[in-house]
Amino acid sequence: MVFSQEPREYKTQAVEWNCRMTETILGLIIGAILFGVFERKHVRRLRDRSLEIRRRAVRAKAGRNLASALDAAGFFNSLPADAVRRVRAQIEADGYAGVFSHPWRAVSADDEELAEGHVGIFLQAVTPSLNRLGVSPLVGESRFLDGGVHMLDLANETITLVSVDEAREDDRDGGKHFGFSWGGVGARVLERLNMQIADAGGEDRFYSVYGGGNDAHALLLNPPMLAAILSSPGIRPDELPYIRTTEWPRFGMPRMPKISTL
Repeated sequence: MVFSQEPREYKTQAVEWNCRMTETILGLIIGAILFGVFERKHVRRLRDRSLEIRRRAVRAKAGRNLASALDAAGFFNSLPADAVRRVRAQIEADGYAGVFSHPWRAVSADDEELAEGHVGIFLQAVTPSLNRLGVSPLVGESRFLDGGVHMLDLANETITLVSVDEAREDDRDGGKHFGFSWGGVGARVLERLNMQIADAGGEDRFYSVYGGGNDAHALLLNPPMLAAILSSPGIRPDELPYIRTTEWPRFGMPRMPKISTL
């Protein structure tokens, strides 16, 4: 008996057709998934770009407002015209960060360098600032005694920057208070400078601005300038100017507000 081959050929064709359909459907599914992933990434990219544009617009507006407020407070006074344009443009572009481009109102005040005896160099660096205010500059040198004591010899007085007890604090409890003496040096130097300005009848004061690690700046501001910075949006509390104190461990630096996780 001879059987027809047509059923077997039909069955083979049906299997091939099913395989092609399966491949097509799988291809469509994978394509749809990939398209969805691409679309989500594209939408996210557009959203992020839109947010960044808005953030830049907010920063630019804040920078312009801060520059205008500082201008009204006298921040650019005593600067040559080209320096005024440069510093103002920096503030308008970068906001608060641009304030530190001022050539004599912002001075580096690295805690480690001050603690290691470079106070005299720092006093030289702030001399132009005091001269602009009509205040007699301070001239002095660090002097170290046994036990880690750090003195500052000025023309008519000697200031203790680190006492014996404070030097011991750095090593107390296995070094848990390390940095105690460093912060105190900066606090006492700025306090003496501010006293010099106050004795001359000036309203400006040197404020500390934390820069990360041991880095810090001394920022010379009058009350309206300080108010302009404090009211400028987008500045974190721990980036704001503050009066340095001898209280370990923050030495007067404002804390970041706690954010609830509830």
